[in-house]
Amino acid sequence: MPAPDVPLLQALRSRLGSGDLKGLLLRGAGAAFVIQILGGGLKYLLEVLYARWTGAEGFGSFIYAVNWALLLSLPAGLGLTVAVLRYVPAYLEQGDGGRMRALIRWSRGVTLLAGIGVGALAAVGFSLWHPTRVDGVALRAGMGLVPLWALMALQLALVQGTRRIALAYAPSEVLRPLLAVLLGGAVFLATGRLTPLLALACFGSAVVVVIGVQHAAIRRAFSSVPRGRARPAVAEWMRVALPLLVANGCFMALQRVDGLVLGAFHGARAAGLYEGAARTTVLATTVLLAVSAIAAPTIGALHARGDHAQLQRMVRTAARWMLLPSLALALGLVLFATPILRLWGPDFTDAAPALRILVVGQLVNAAVGPVGYLLSLTGHERRVARVYAIAAGLDLVLCLLLVPPFGAIGAAIATSVATILWNLWMFALVWKHLGVRSFAL
Repeated sequence: MPAPDVPLLQALRSRLGSGDLKGLLLRGAGAAFVIQILGGGLKYLLEVLYARWTGAEGFGSFIYAVNWALLLSLPAGLGLTVAVLRYVPAYLEQGDGGRMRALIRWSRGVTLLAGIGVGALAAVGFSLWHPTRVDGVALRAGMGLVPLWALMALQLALVQGTRRIALAYAPSEVLRPLLAVLLGGAVFLATGRLTPLLALACFGSAVVVVIGVQHAAIRRAFSSVPRGRARPAVAEWMRVALPLLVANGCFMALQRVDGLVLGAFHGARAAGLYEGAARTTVLATTVLLAVSAIAAPTIGALHARGDHAQLQRMVRTAARWMLLPSLALALGLVLFATPILRLWGPDFTDAAPALRILVVGQLVNAAVGPVGYLLSLTGHERRVARVYAIAAGLDLVLCLLLVPPFGAIGAAIATSVATILWNLWMFALVWKHLGVRSFAL
């Protein structure tokens, strides 16, 4: 298979110009699929080993801090992560090296500064209050991950926008969990235990290394871009980024609010057990993430060219590639939920019913295709923000109603209902505003 790191403009001309759309998708999605499969396996191994090394309660405190850091990294990123996916292909198409380099410099600087500020404020807030059955020291220390995670996500998007899929995803999806496993294993072997604080230190160290690798990847990915100087178009970029900030923040809330509410009401142990189920459910979305990785910049480019027919074919093909493997993975998770969760430790089998409920929402997610990207990258980011905000609000309300009496089962029901809602709603919006049917069948 040819190397996947082909510049966007060249790939579009050679593939779209010849009409070989499936070849284009296969070229990028093949690399993305391999990386997502390998990275997904490594991340799952990381979480399983950390759960076994720290125990259910220790893992709950560790993952509670990580979930808060991930959620807060979204406002720290100011919505620029998806915004650069929109502007990088456009600047490449126009050969505008000046604005491209201005975007890179400005977005990295402001993301790092915002991340430090958000993380510091969160640490102060958690020093004043945190759930009584969660390790407060680990929770505050985990806020140091906020600027690191925000910068790592931004740099991934910068490279992804050039269609260099392997170069974009390999550092964060493969290298990061591998390093975290090695560091955590070394600490466990040396001391015989892995506390939540030490687990966070290993996890954060791996992210720091990845950021350095990404910096080198950015230099490589943009080495052929013509040099030039331009003033940062801050107003233009932020007009797109701020609605995306709301959209991505609400989307992250949809992924994390269940575990955070569960931990607040039932403590670190309950949050840890539930996280085992939630992380296992993510395995059903591996193909969805892989195909979306190449579809995102392609959607923006096709829309910019006004090529509706090619966009429809690309989306339908991508959706079909997502659904069948996702269905097979989901069926396996439902049938073998208990033995799979036993890998995390004997206590984690209690989360099998929650896992089966969560799988339902992820199946709908895979069936409707990359609807979020379709709207975000074609000028409908405000509609995306509205949908995610309402779905996140519904998820939070349902969690507050269902988690206190029903625990993990209530959290799973709330999240699956919200996931199904936003997917079907966005599917309808894609058909209404773009005239594209993204459903796989």
